[in-house]
Amino acid sequence: MELTDSVLHQLRYLAEQATAGEWEAVNNGVLYGVVRIKDTNSQIAACTMSDDSPRSISPLEANSRFIAAVQPAVVLAMVERLARLDHLVKASKQLVLASVRPMMLIELQKHFTERDHAFLMSFKRGQPDWALFDYRNAADLPAIRWKLQNINKLAKNQAKHQEQLDKLKQVLDDWLVNANAE
Repeated sequence: MELTDSVLHQLRYLAEQATAGEWEAVNNGVLYGVVRIKDTNSQIAACTMSDDSPRSISPLEANSRFIAAVQPAVVLAMVERLARLDHLVKASKQLVLASVRPMMLIELQKHFTERDHAFLMSFKRGQPDWALFDYRNAADLPAIRWKLQNINKLAKNQAKHQEQLDKLKQVLDDWLVNANAE
């Protein structure tokens, strides 16, 4: 089972609905795996299991100990901690991306060549010159074929396609100037 947001919300709801207090697993020799909830006044049976077969006693006791350990307060604490950790992971990813992207663009610009420029422009026109690209098998990749298909659909709207070609050419021309300056 995957701990999706839906599962976490369901766990939170169930834990909030459960009887509050300390849960305890007991074995009185007749009923095995009895789970009781202790409060200040009395004990309430929460879950009972019995079986005449001595072989089943051990698993039932183990189950009752587990059920007792997973008290509503524990589940709520776990859900809260998972939510905080999920938030931290998302924030960390955003920070990493925000810091890596500019460095990556700088490095790409440093090594950008006229050959790269020519290939990317031919690709954007919908007619890639694979002789300019080191990995000719890339033409067979589904994502590449899909992108080319979309470019060719866009080319039917000549004005919009030309506008995008002009924008790309300007960016790539700037990259060439920056690469040659270093």
